[in-house]
Amino acid sequence: MPTRHEDLLRFELASATDEDRYTITNRLDVMAILRDLRDRHGMIALYYGKEGNSLLTTLLVLSPEQGAMLLDCSGDPAVNQAIASGGGLVAIGSQRGVRIQFALDRAELVPHDGGQAFRAPLPTRLVRIQRREYYRLTLPSGNPIHCRIPLPEHATRKVLDVNLVDISVGGIGIIGYPPDVEFDSGLVYRGCRIDLPYIGAINFAMQIRSTFRVTLQGGQPVKRSGCQFVDMPEPTVAQIQRYILQHERERRAREIGD
Repeated sequence: MPTRHEDLLRFELASATDEDRYTITNRLDVMAILRDLRDRHGMIALYYGKEGNSLLTTLLVLSPEQGAMLLDCSGDPAVNQAIASGGGLVAIGSQRGVRIQFALDRAELVPHDGGQAFRAPLPTRLVRIQRREYYRLTLPSGNPIHCRIPLPEHATRKVLDVNLVDISVGGIGIIGYPPDVEFDSGLVYRGCRIDLPYIGAINFAMQIRSTFRVTLQGGQPVKRSGCQFVDMPEPTVAQIQRYILQHERERRAREIGD
């Protein structure tokens, strides 16, 4: 019978053939991907517990000679204890717009730089899912882009302002809305608006596809939702595509400059 972390690793795969196609087991390739995640300070969602809770973390240190790595821990001791006392962890991140998933049997709290970190064995295999229908751009949290969402008439709030965590021509990810706000999965929200740098305002309708809880590194629990655009006009799709291309051009220019 598949374990919980095996089930999670397969949740985006259509079949066992897909898993074979996207699984990487070569040690050098696995290490190259992990180094890239570390060097880019890529955010990793570390899933733990039977409820599927997650912590947003980063990869701090890789120690191939010790067969281990260090992940940043939470500011909430209860979250750290839940992760350290459990098993069957799943880490999900993004490498240049491609989803990366790998399982961790365990993670223990160890001293690190005057604080603590999670020490876990290096994964011997990871899944690199390249068959995305749309390229999804992960957005920096330091200078967030906001999304304005009109709420239904029965809601206590009329309009909600949330931060974007990612965007593609197919949809967006949003995070950090008040805990009393409950999005109805499958419901279409119309009259939404985003002000995109370089582009300007875009207006659209979207459908909530998923909602789950994550814990930020400071220990703050928040909700995150994945949203799909509905009946998006082609000119607006082109605007989003231009924004993504411009953002990537600037990122590459910074890398060359460094």
